[in-house]
Amino acid sequence: MKTVERIWNLQKLFNIREGEKPEDSTYPDRFFNEVQVDDSKNKRKLDLIKVRRILASYYKARGWNEESGIPTFERINELGLSKYIEQ
Repeated sequence: MKTVERIWNLQKLFNIREGEKPEDSTYPDRFFNEVQVDDSKNKRKLDLIKVRRILASYYKARGWNEESGIPTFERINELGLSKYIEQ
């Protein structure tokens, strides 16, 4: 499992280095502003507050900053990936 965590976090670090921003980790505005039809023919909009809360929980579970989605130094060190970050 630790190998998978290392790969996932290394991929995240690579994406950040290449310009990924926190706003890249969400849905387009139209998903929150326009009614969407799902497979069951239900019509609804996504709740932005709920999506942000779920995303923050996901980041926390990964050991990443809950607002930015950037892996914390503690998590990077724990996984032995500190040589891949700029100090």
